[in-house]
Amino acid sequence: MFTPPNNILSLPVILILLIGLSINGCGDSEEAEVLIEEAAEPLVVTAINGRPSPTKRSDAEILADRILERETADFFFDIAQRNHLVVEIEGVLSLIRAAYPLMGEIHAEEKAIPGMLWIHLEPDFYERLKEMPQDKQESFHFETGNAEFDALNAKLGLQNVRWTSWGLFLYFDPRLNFRVAIEAYSKVAGVREVWRHPPVEVSADIKAFKQGVTWYFIFRNGWGDCAAGCLYQESFCFTVTGADVESIPTAQAQTMPPFQALDATHRLWSLRNNTPVVNAPAHTWSWWDNRRPSADYNLGCSFFGEIEVFPNQLRVSCGYSVEELPHEDRFFENYEFTGVVLVLSAMQERTVVGNPEAYSTVAVSKVVGPAKTAAEIQHPENVYFENVLIPINPPPLSSPFERWWGGVIPTFVVCWDNPQSGRRIYQDLVINIIHAGSDEARNQPGCGNFRDTDYIQTLGALFGRLHGDKGIDEVLPRP
Repeated sequence: MFTPPNNILSLPVILILLIGLSINGCGDSEEAEVLIEEAAEPLVVTAINGRPSPTKRSDAEILADRILERETADFFFDIAQRNHLVVEIEGVLSLIRAAYPLMGEIHAEEKAIPGMLWIHLEPDFYERLKEMPQDKQESFHFETGNAEFDALNAKLGLQNVRWTSWGLFLYFDPRLNFRVAIEAYSKVAGVREVWRHPPVEVSADIKAFKQGVTWYFIFRNGWGDCAAGCLYQESFCFTVTGADVESIPTAQAQTMPPFQALDATHRLWSLRNNTPVVNAPAHTWSWWDNRRPSADYNLGCSFFGEIEVFPNQLRVSCGYSVEELPHEDRFFENYEFTGVVLVLSAMQERTVVGNPEAYSTVAVSKVVGPAKTAAEIQHPENVYFENVLIPINPPPLSSPFERWWGGVIPTFVVCWDNPQSGRRIYQDLVINIIHAGSDEARNQPGCGNFRDTDYIQTLGALFGRLHGDKGIDEVLPRP
């Protein structure tokens, strides 16, 4: 049960008629309701210029507040319940980090300043507030004339106000339940939108969920332009029951309802669809799944086989199947299909857990070949290469916190030759792996999922080039 701040308890109780607002977040905003509320003499707040520095909180405190926000319907968290939850989470985190020290480098991140809401007001409402003190570090009576807005401010114990060009920052007790407060303010006439503090993209985070006697944890490590949301990420999943800690492969965790509930948006699943080896030198390889090449023609979907990893080489299988390659008669006049060459490029990325600035990408090797002639495959629309070897030389790890990831980029080069002139046209079919929820993915015909994840493989064709590379002509000689 919420205990109002002291400055509210001392205020006289009067009746206020509220239209369309239920202060506890329940009820239909379209219905008129008469509520008995504790209303304030004009609320006394402080106008501030800069943003207050938030108090540094522990991982357990941040995670406890996230859990209570999901599970409670009160405006403020119960202190005793919160303290008990913080202690329990601290114990579970200690068990995980004792068994897997790498997790000590990944921390829960504040995604909003506790107790602060960002209120976007309708223009006419905002204009009425401009005469109030905005640039003085002093207390004043904050009464807007909007009965619903003023009553809600009083109920939640509004402390400080900061003006923006189109709204307000409101500061409350840090125990404020964001979810319930946002729901209540969003129903007030004159309020256009309500947010937490503007979202801040972070490179690492932790999510926690308890079901029965078992805790479920996801530790996320991100890297690569994290200011824009992190291009790449890896996830470490754990269950803790009593004192028993178990590491769960991400592929398995994706099938488990508690982990699905914990990460409903799937933001924490590794974009590379890999399960990192915790506490071990991990050199993990996958298809290069964040590539966005431009292509003249969108052909639909390619398909991949597998990547087998050996100490100093990879074994790769991949191919494509399309209805028809783009082929303008004028451009390809007197040219005949000769064959297809597979070009594989291997890249590696380095990151350090907890340090996204250490991210870097290096080229490892490139293999031109093998080739399939027209006599072997008959048609350029259906080609598959099996068990192609590509050499690698994984660099040694310099610290237990260093991570190396490898990606393979396949390109299929379709060759067309003119026997009379001896000239050749090279047509590049380039793989593009995109998220299945994107507009581009929804427009792809008949594309399946990529390794049972939310990604699909598309195939784009660069129309043609007249200058090839020496390696292509060596593995597929001209007629």
